[in-house]
Amino acid sequence: NFFAHNGHRASHVRKATAATFSPKNMNRMDGIIEKVLEKWIEERLEPLYVQSGTPIDVDSEMVVVTTDVIFQAAFDYSLSLEERKDFASSIRSALKVYFPSSAQIGLNGVLKKIPVLSSVFSDVRKASRGSKKCLDMCHKIIAEYRRQKSPNTNTLIHFIVTDEDYKSDQERARDLVIYIFAGFETTAHAIAWTLVELAKKTKEQDKLRKALMTCQSREEARHCSQLKNVTRETLRLHAPAALGSARQLEQDLEYEPSTNTLTPRGASAGLQDEEPKKPFLFRKGTVAFIPFYLVMRNHFIFHEPDEFLPGRWDDASDDMLKAFLPFAAGRRNCQGQALANSEMAVILDRLISKYEFCLLDEGLADYMVTLKVVGSKLIVKRIQ
Repeated sequence: NFFAHNGHRASHVRKATAATFSPKNMNRMDGIIEKVLEKWIEERLEPLYVQSGTPIDVDSEMVVVTTDVIFQAAFDYSLSLEERKDFASSIRSALKVYFPSSAQIGLNGVLKKIPVLSSVFSDVRKASRGSKKCLDMCHKIIAEYRRQKSPNTNTLIHFIVTDEDYKSDQERARDLVIYIFAGFETTAHAIAWTLVELAKKTKEQDKLRKALMTCQSREEARHCSQLKNVTRETLRLHAPAALGSARQLEQDLEYEPSTNTLTPRGASAGLQDEEPKKPFLFRKGTVAFIPFYLVMRNHFIFHEPDEFLPGRWDDASDDMLKAFLPFAAGRRNCQGQALANSEMAVILDRLISKYEFCLLDEGLADYMVTLKVVGSKLIVKRIQ
């Protein structure tokens, strides 16, 4: 897929699909988010949790919402209930095998990497079937698009199908899988973490609700500074792509310990200590790994870095803004961040304005490709 490549294989996809997330197109997607959310509130939130008083696992429920959003907004495709369940199950079974946690590796984990032996393991066979189901679903989406007499020309599927730089539909299907995976669970996890944090910090929840209630329109609410502070603080603490990303250096860089600066070799590195320490040299071609979780919890930059403090963003320093990297940076950053931010704003505005979330069990953090909260239980009450 394009995500694992450099050069033309990656650049032609980014270029061809860039208009998908343009401001004009985001207005269309906002409408889809609202429609999907209202349907979920009517069919699941109200009858299953609000009216019954049953605790809600917000992460699992948000996956339902964001899965429907990505399929409808990006592919103009409405999933059936069975298709949604089957796709989610298929992609998770594949992830467990292809991206195991350190606790899962062991001897069996090593043996599963050997092609001759891998098929012996039932979970590998299940993962292989899951991968094929995901690709089959994407081929179905491509075929469905081509059957339409007047397809929507502002969708991701349109830009991918009409991009003639693709060598085959198999390449297209592989890229669709990546877009789906990157676009549904990551945003669901971020929204779930936000609701859990607000349930823990009831004063912050009340503060956000009051700010949203003073807004005169939905548009104003989604640009509310308090809402932006809350979502930014959640992404800082619980970035879905917590492990980070890697970049290959295109030039030599020197790290100067005395000033904590990184500069191209030969450039000024700033003021020196009285007893300067020897700088580190990173050679051109070095693969640099950036762990977002550590960068955004750096205690030299963030006061009380492990605390949920949305107010810190009222007067953010330059260092804080530079260290805020939930979507990475540069030309290989997260292409769908506009959709992710919009989903968070639309969904949180609607839920916090109309419902109170009370903590029963905050659950545990779990990492497998993405950082999510597992086992959380919240009580949801309608605001009177």
